[in-house]
Amino acid sequence: MGLAYDKDFDTLADDLPLQSNREDNIPTHLYAVVTRCLGGGGVACPPQYLDVQAFIFPQFLPTSNCMNDNLFWFFDFDSNIKFLLILLNSP
Repeated sequence: MGLAYDKDFDTLADDLPLQSNREDNIPTHLYAVVTRCLGGGGVACPPQYLDVQAFIFPQFLPTSNCMNDNLFWFFDFDSNIKFLLILLNSP
């Protein structure tokens, strides 16, 4: 889990201001990366059996969500590692 900053919602990481007490430093998104082993190993999972899913959750919804079932709400925000790395400005 972690924090991401994308004030203009262009999916690219924002440059953070130097002062940490500024209002601009409020994160716009939370992210989570979840892994599971699809076979064998448990803690020592072989790479070919590792399944990864990323989720990027906005701190606020710019539009209302018309889905009634809150159980599946998080599927609206599923992502992959490639887009998460773009948002975090990571190589």
